[in-house]
Amino acid sequence: MFINKHKPAWLYESLPYIYLTTGAGTMFAVRDFIGAFSGLMLATAGGWVWRMRHVYRRRAKGKPGVEGKTLVKLRWRASFEVGQATIDAQHRALFATANRLMHAILTDKPRLATARLFQKLVTDVEEHFKTEERLMQDSGRPLSEAHKSDHALLLSKVAAMQARFAGDAVQSDESIGFVACNLIAEHVVAEHRELRLL
Repeated sequence: MFINKHKPAWLYESLPYIYLTTGAGTMFAVRDFIGAFSGLMLATAGGWVWRMRHVYRRRAKGKPGVEGKTLVKLRWRASFEVGQATIDAQHRALFATANRLMHAILTDKPRLATARLFQKLVTDVEEHFKTEERLMQDSGRPLSEAHKSDHALLLSKVAAMQARFAGDAVQSDESIGFVACNLIAEHVVAEHRELRLL
């Protein structure tokens, strides 16, 4: 095989782990949106490469696929906190739901169970945006109309992605990329700098 002739076996075998660790390191070392987005994409790519190899090799040996493994996991950091207990708790809950959803997608959990997790994510995002807008209004620093518009747009995208997933019209990697990058990286990590110390 071409790749085996031109790349040492140890390098080929370690590539998914290199992607995962480099992605995680980038996400947490470069503290801006570009770092978070790039790191999440690289870590997701590493998880997918690892999963595809693992499933292929297990099938080749006549064994079942991946079960009970966490291939990609978003990690909450104290630096993501905005200083308001309710919003920080909701952000942590969004991380947890996103992780459960990505795990369900990557490990081919039953479609109904995965669809329920997607629906929970939509519900949690909707509740979070309402809470955030109310708390900012109560604090005397209401969100800008542009920020509210961003909320409405992101919520509609989450709902549309959930509907496409339920209709089997979306690929797993697209769902994971959307959840990790558009929802978590853009909303929680990048956008919330303006919410610090409500």
